[in-house]
Amino acid sequence: MTQRVLVVDDDEHIRVLEAKILEKRGYRVDQAEDGAAAIARVDADGYSALVLDLQMPRVSGFDVIEHLMRNQPEMLRRTVVATAFPRQADAAGLHDVCKVIIKPFDIDELIAAVTSCAP
Repeated sequence: MTQRVLVVDDDEHIRVLEAKILEKRGYRVDQAEDGAAAIARVDADGYSALVLDLQMPRVSGFDVIEHLMRNQPEMLRRTVVATAFPRQADAAGLHDVCKVIIKPFDIDELIAAVTSCAP
């Protein structure tokens, strides 16, 4: 069975690039443009992994993480946070997420993170 990944980023170029990279590796990828869309998708569908940006308008990646902590803590252990602000990620105490990768990241780093986080 093909593993499903949800890529969440408000920057369309980054989101599409991440999705294409993962699709080429055989993942089935859905995309969400913000945290509100991500929460709706995660609540409705099962995903093997989540690639999540932190800085987004409306509903941030931090809000998504709080939602997961309350409602789907097992999904946190399958979440890859992709951020350009590593200090902010450290300060937020993202101890329960599977991996934090720093933008700009290497393609192999993204693939390795998702591979290690997806069951």
